[in-house]
Amino acid sequence: MAAKPPAASREVVVAVHECLETLKTDKNAHNLGRAAKLLVKLAYLKTPNRVHIARQSDVIELLVKYLSHDKEFLRVLCAQALMIIAHENEACKTSMTKAGAVQPLCTLLKEGSDAKAKAMAARCICSLAEHHEANRKLFRDCCTDLKELLSQDGVDDRSRYAAAACLRRLDKHLAKGQLNEIIGMKQKKAPPLGNRPRGPAVTRRGDTRAPVRRR
Repeated sequence: MAAKPPAASREVVVAVHECLETLKTDKNAHNLGRAAKLLVKLAYLKTPNRVHIARQSDVIELLVKYLSHDKEFLRVLCAQALMIIAHENEACKTSMTKAGAVQPLCTLLKEGSDAKAKAMAARCICSLAEHHEANRKLFRDCCTDLKELLSQDGVDDRSRYAAAACLRRLDKHLAKGQLNEIIGMKQKKAPPLGNRPRGPAVTRRGDTRAPVRRR
């Protein structure tokens, strides 16, 4: 018989239950955000934790519900939690989209107040679409918004990478060269051998002032 996968510890089970109660009953956005943050931390630490959280359908439904909250920071935290919980769990990805995650994630990607908020939506969409053809098709309309994000000036590298990864995931026919063109990246070629800059000589003590003499 195959060995049973390790289960989440009792402490984790209790913590997840407390998060669920907060998500169910609390109306304060900051308290809801703290619960979502704790779920992110627990799911990220160990696979058994992530599997346990993914089995709590109420948690998934509430996180999806708060993707439409009027406070953007809470929407971003819920997107982050869903992204991590969905990792390598196809059934969970399906349950998230069935619970209504598609529209609010697309809205956050389109209307987020800054590149980081939009990038978190892109990361979550990328996670939900990974190895999941049905979800990939559901998010295909996001390609235009991803291209727009990539074409903007002043977008930080991490946000740009997240948007590019998501676009590549959703558009299977997008060639790497086309993606580089959209991002505005130019592949750096190595200089010819004769023109490569020389590094400083290394000495015994890591001093670059003078080379070590060979005896």
